[in-house]
Amino acid sequence: MLLDFLAGPVVDYLDGDQRLLVLRSDRFYARGKILMVRINLPDASRTRPMQVVVESCRNLTGGGFALVAVLLGNEPLPAWGGTGHDDTALRAYQRIECQLCVVSKDLPGYRTNTLDFSQGGLQLVLPEAVPHGTTVLLRLEFDVDSLPSIECCAQVVWCKEWLRNLFKVGLQFVRVSPENRLALRRYEKIARQRQNAPIDHQLHFEDPYAPDLPLEVEPSDGYFTGSGHEGRLRGYERTSKGLTVRLSEPSGKLVEYRFQGVRGLVDRAGEASTRSLVGDMLTHPTIRGCKRYIFVDPFGKELLEVVASGCKREVRHEES
Repeated sequence: MLLDFLAGPVVDYLDGDQRLLVLRSDRFYARGKILMVRINLPDASRTRPMQVVVESCRNLTGGGFALVAVLLGNEPLPAWGGTGHDDTALRAYQRIECQLCVVSKDLPGYRTNTLDFSQGGLQLVLPEAVPHGTTVLLRLEFDVDSLPSIECCAQVVWCKEWLRNLFKVGLQFVRVSPENRLALRRYEKIARQRQNAPIDHQLHFEDPYAPDLPLEVEPSDGYFTGSGHEGRLRGYERTSKGLTVRLSEPSGKLVEYRFQGVRGLVDRAGEASTRSLVGDMLTHPTIRGCKRYIFVDPFGKELLEVVASGCKREVRHEES
């Protein structure tokens, strides 16, 4: 052990900011451990022994450990370049870009959105720096109806200035209960299925058919066809309460179909969706109380399909 301290273990330089270093090591080191390390630099050179104190240490997906350490002494951090690798190399779990609401009285600004998420942690942008090693209690609000918000603890594993008066902060979940771990894993699965959804789902709706809502159709005598659904499709938009589809009727009235509990959308008309003639809207039940609402043209060709728990038809105004 004395020889290890004097000669210093060899670690790889990954990133650095101020007096903070991110290093890759083949060994695990506990927080607070003081090390004399020699650092492999991006230009293939190696530093002389430098003294650092370990702030955190966690597994890397490619093997080894990511050390967050503070450089001791009065010597400033040299202006080394990074490795050039994507920062996913520093992450124990593959992360997904998403914007989930995070609320915490322990964080500057109290409320923010995630930049990305995994079952192991998340990344935020905050108006102030947060010391690494800080443990915070936060509430994570999922954008999926079937998953309630959870409260859990997370630890700041890195923090660096991103833009003026804005800081990127990486947090790692700690002391996660079995119930919360299950919720994190379930949301990660849903988010990954969203990413892998067909391109028409991704382009036109952020929440394609959710994996917790299979689309098997219940036995039925056929489609239930409503009346008074003829007109020209005028487009659609997602709102805070669901999805609104607009239709101009032959009488000149503009009608809005407001869908609640929306699970998915497929636009089969594409660029022609804002001028397509609609012959009817067909409905068909699916499981768990939802329905498939399908706008078809006068020849029965499907133009737009919405999966939702309900639909309300409203006449907005007379078109001039």
